[in-house]
Amino acid sequence: MRDTKWTHQVDLEPPELPEIFWELTGVTPVIGVVDDEVGEEILLLINDPTDGAQALADLDQFELNVASGAVDTEHGSLGFLLFIVPDQDNPEQPHAVWEILFDPHDEGMTGPFRRLAEQSHWHALLFGPGPDILDVLEFENSYFLDAGLLEVDGLVDGKPCTDFEKAVHAAHDAYSLEELYAASTSETVNLDS
Repeated sequence: MRDTKWTHQVDLEPPELPEIFWELTGVTPVIGVVDDEVGEEILLLINDPTDGAQALADLDQFELNVASGAVDTEHGSLGFLLFIVPDQDNPEQPHAVWEILFDPHDEGMTGPFRRLAEQSHWHALLFGPGPDILDVLEFENSYFLDAGLLEVDGLVDGKPCTDFEKAVHAAHDAYSLEELYAASTSETVNLDS
């Protein structure tokens, strides 16, 4: 595992990204350098352009969980990752959940997640309206994302994605974010549409 623990406090400005990025809620993995001693790493940009972003920043303890699984569609299989912030008052319920759908057969889509799995620490930048950086978070990597990605590979073996955009639309038509979250608590998540 590559040591990516930051060696000092960081002072950041929002990165230059297309305006549409700042209008959408979600988690986006990007390659960046924040700490020169760490070098290039995968950063998670958590963007919430709503007023609810401040509630995330105000959490006493920002806990991040990750779940993975696969969704079968008529256009092939997709992998999914859920980034989950549990509700501190009711840990069985999420405070926030974001999904990323990806083609497990496309190295351009899986590569950032495989690199993230190899990092000793994950860093997330929480953005609110503006965009303003509301928090800079560091998590020790205890997520077993590499195992989750291997499990997804097994679930989609022999079921290539033939049209990613159509598969994403079909997955969204078949399953809500709430259903993916509920299914993510099972041992193996493979949803058939």
